[in-house]
Amino acid sequence: MDASRAPVDDDAGYQQGDALREAFGPSENNPRLTLADVLDDSESWNLSRDEYWSWVAQLIRAGRALDEQLNDVLHDAYACSTSFYSVRSWYRLNRLLNELEHLQPQLRNLERDVKELALVIAADPSTPNTDAENFTMIVLDSANQAYDRAYQICQDKLARIQQSWITATNLVLSVVMLIVTILFWMEFWE
Repeated sequence: MDASRAPVDDDAGYQQGDALREAFGPSENNPRLTLADVLDDSESWNLSRDEYWSWVAQLIRAGRALDEQLNDVLHDAYACSTSFYSVRSWYRLNRLLNELEHLQPQLRNLERDVKELALVIAADPSTPNTDAENFTMIVLDSANQAYDRAYQICQDKLARIQQSWITATNLVLSVVMLIVTILFWMEFWE
């Protein structure tokens, strides 16, 4: 793991609704910041084109930030060795898996917010015809792919290291058994 990267905190990172709060902020006039409120009263979400794009921009920023974190983990996973004697890589890969475990809730929160945007766009007949939903889905897909690749690489490399340990152990045991057998037969034939 890169020493310059701080460990991931469970409470830090993207929380569900962060993009919406960043775009509009909780206020007296518009306290509805949840999907339930939107579906209950879609008239209150008479958002202009600029307001939709503000929300989309916040989702894209959050998605890109999360994607960058996941790509850093992916880069670190690629850098790990699969040699059986590299215990350091084994520990590093386990730390990367732990970091991915902490990033997964942020990714799910972003996914829920992108779906919320899609539902708000679908629920509001006056929504300007934009590709806002597509742009956020592209960012979300990129983050999901980075997460999947990083997780798979960590798992594959850990499996190769463990398989190498088994192979090395079997080789050592075979050599020891060969030596013991030779010594036994040398004693027997004397």
